[in-house]
Amino acid sequence: MQLPKLFSFILFFTLLLLVGCGYKPVYHYTKDKIGSVYIKIELDEKEPSNYIVSKNKLVTLLHEKFQVSEFVAKDKADTQIFVTLTNVKFKPIEYKDGFVVKYRTTAYLHFKYQLKNSTQFQERNIISEYDYTTREQNLFAAIEQDKQALATNEATLIAIEKFISSLIKI
Repeated sequence: MQLPKLFSFILFFTLLLLVGCGYKPVYHYTKDKIGSVYIKIELDEKEPSNYIVSKNKLVTLLHEKFQVSEFVAKDKADTQIFVTLTNVKFKPIEYKDGFVVKYRTTAYLHFKYQLKNSTQFQERNIISEYDYTTREQNLFAAIEQDKQALATNEATLIAIEKFISSLIKI
C-alpha cells in the first residue's frame, strides 16, 4: 500500500523538478543548427569486405539526438555531413596457450561537415576502438573475416556516436 504512494511522490517530485528548473531536451537548442541534412559515407575500397558502415545508424542518431527528419539531396541541404573510414587496424590484446583470443579493432574516421548557417566546412578526425574475442586455434578464416567485419562495423558506429555527441557541444 505504501509503495504506490512513494512511487507517485517520486514521479511528481521528478516532474516538478524538471519543469521547475526549465529543462529542455538537447534538440531544442540544436535544431536550428542542423535543419535538413545530406549524408555521404565514403569507404576505403582496399578491403570492401571489412567495411560494413551503417548509414542507417547515422540517420537514426541524427533523428534521435536532434529530431532531424528531413534528409535531402546535397544541393537542398542545410547541413552536409561526409564520413570517410580512412583506416582500420586489428591488434592482438590477449593470448591463451600461445594463440590470440582477443583483438582490438581501431577505426579511424574523418568527418567533414557544414552546419546550417555556416559558410565553411569543418573537419574532425575520430578514432574509436572495439574489442572482440576469437576462438583458440580457429581454423576457419572465413569466420575470422566475418568477426573482423563486424568489429569494424561496431567501431565505426562508436565513432559515429562520438561525432554526434560532439555536435551537441557546438
